[in-house]
Amino acid sequence: MKTLLAVMAMVSVMTANAAEETTTTTTTKAKKQEIMKEQRENTPVTEDIDSEITNAKMRAESGSKSKHSLSMGVGYNGGSVKNAFSNTRPNISANSTVEAKTSAAGDLNYRYRMTPSDSLTAGFGLKW
Repeated sequence: MKTLLAVMAMVSVMTANAAEETTTTTTTKAKKQEIMKEQRENTPVTEDIDSEITNAKMRAESGSKSKHSLSMGVGYNGGSVKNAFSNTRPNISANSTVEAKTSAAGDLNYRYRMTPSDSLTAGFGLKW
């Protein structure tokens, strides 16, 4: 009988410890979630892309801050300075992979900015 009471006492102590550990874990998770929620609420939202992208080249490449914008590019690979509009280009590097024909290219792009850091761009280009 004494043995049975001793076993029951040990089981009840173990159960109480297990219940206490579960409560502590749940309380810790709840506190952590509350702290994270407070941090999100107190963190200022930056609506200006200039404060997010500080590299000047990358900021310039990200384009206008406007909701709708257009961009254009033009390129020309032509002849020598003496004969700029010649049909062939001089191969100044003596490289066999260099295109010997004169070429001109252009592209036009439209950008729709959904948020300060997200946008969609569509465009077309021509090469002659």
